[in-house]
Amino acid sequence: MDIQKYIASGILEEYALGLTSEEENLEIEGLLAEYPQLRQELNSIEEGLELLAAAESTPPPPELKQQILNQLPPKGPPAVDQQPTPRPKANTTSLAPSSPFHWMMQLPWLLSLGLSMGLGLSACMYFTQKTNNEELLGQLEEQKNQQLGLTKNIDSLNALLLACEEERHILSQPALERLELPGTEGHPDKRATIFWNPQAQQTYLLAGQLPKLPNNQSYQLWAIVKGKPIDLGVLPNEAKKGSILPMKSVLQPQAFAITIEPKGGSPSPTLEAMVTMAPVG
Repeated sequence: MDIQKYIASGILEEYALGLTSEEENLEIEGLLAEYPQLRQELNSIEEGLELLAAAESTPPPPELKQQILNQLPPKGPPAVDQQPTPRPKANTTSLAPSSPFHWMMQLPWLLSLGLSMGLGLSACMYFTQKTNNEELLGQLEEQKNQQLGLTKNIDSLNALLLACEEERHILSQPALERLELPGTEGHPDKRATIFWNPQAQQTYLLAGQLPKLPNNQSYQLWAIVKGKPIDLGVLPNEAKKGSILPMKSVLQPQAFAITIEPKGGSPSPTLEAMVTMAPVG
């Protein structure tokens, strides 16, 4: 269950104000018992409502009652007027009491009405502001995630551009020679490409041309110098196809060869596992 989405729906505020149905009450009470975070949010809402009610309710001063009683006529039998009562006129202007303190008699009711209206307005403003804040937080979080995604894409593009620039620099060397290594008799379907700079004694290999090996095996590049094999390094299995891999330097090689060795390479080549080979020159 998405707790934050449920809180943002406003159902807990309606529950605190008694605006939910019996069926909703049963569902909400079950969730309150299951998720402590919902119970904590409801407690915060109820505390906020109590604070609003306390802020809006101002009791009338105690001397107000005595002032109202002092303005009322004294108790006792009304005086009898001996004069004949004149016939009332047809157009009576008002039946309401004419005492200037009549409005004070309605003061408790007016205070109660004002308190209810003020409390309702304050609660509405509180819930509206709370919802707006949660929406803004959600938008900020989404923008943050988008920015992180863009940053990762930019980093990947920068790394790719850097690799391309390095490969362009390698291939632009004037003394660089390209040597194709065909498959041996037992592996006619395999081939590899070597770039060798005899002046700088640098060797490079074009990755991704050989089939992928099991995890317990590796391809290893060798140079034949004066009839002896020289280790030029192990080809990484995770190398990106088409990338140019720098290998170890070598002086005056007579040939290049690739063998299949145990993972991590071997100090000497396994001749029966040689898959490609080509002489230099």
